[in-house]
Amino acid sequence: MDMDTTRETVVVTGFAPFRQYVVNPSWEAAKVVIHLGIAPGSKGITLEQTGKNHCYKDRDVSGLFPVHHCCIEGGPGRLDSIIDMRSLSKHLKNMGLDVIYSRDAGRYLCDFVYYYSLYLGQGKAALIHVPASGSLASPERLVPQLQTIIHALLRQLGSSAHTTSEYVDSTQPDDPTVAARISACLTDISGWMKDHHLQLNLAKTELLVVPANQTLHQPTSPFNLVCHP
Repeated sequence: MDMDTTRETVVVTGFAPFRQYVVNPSWEAAKVVIHLGIAPGSKGITLEQTGKNHCYKDRDVSGLFPVHHCCIEGGPGRLDSIIDMRSLSKHLKNMGLDVIYSRDAGRYLCDFVYYYSLYLGQGKAALIHVPASGSLASPERLVPQLQTIIHALLRQLGSSAHTTSEYVDSTQPDDPTVAARISACLTDISGWMKDHHLQLNLAKTELLVVPANQTLHQPTSPFNLVCHP
């Protein structure tokens, strides 16, 4: 029997941390979320660096727009992708691709979704705008260029992740009780905040441990962790 060699398009999604699930494997499994949108009037493929949180005043096809014209109330005014779109666009231009670097995704649906992904994914997202018309909008030209762009994007991301993992591995404390003390401290802080009608978002909390008297040739020394809410 002949095998069907037709290529299928598969969309893979995951969910960010929610409720008590501060680590969600379905999201962690995704290396990066890539969004595609159209850019009317553009003559090239646009790589968007930044998602904006405010000034969403245009209505969608249902006549709706975000409450208070923002994506996430209290969120940063803008968020950048962990992908260096500027250097990526230069690399792709040298390969002969029609790409454009941008820091303004338009403050419409694409920008809204992009910001939300950047916020929930801690920067692990990318937005690519493609022309709405013209020769580059045809699947015959568009699909190969998008494949090249995404492959280059993943290579850059893989290189960055490798460098980061080396740094993290080299800075982990050697004392096995440190993690327990850090966890207890975060629990105390979370309890204090709850008593004062505040909430600690553990999914977006980072703690930098800097041991005293550490040199490049000495192991991490045990230390006492004191909480002062």
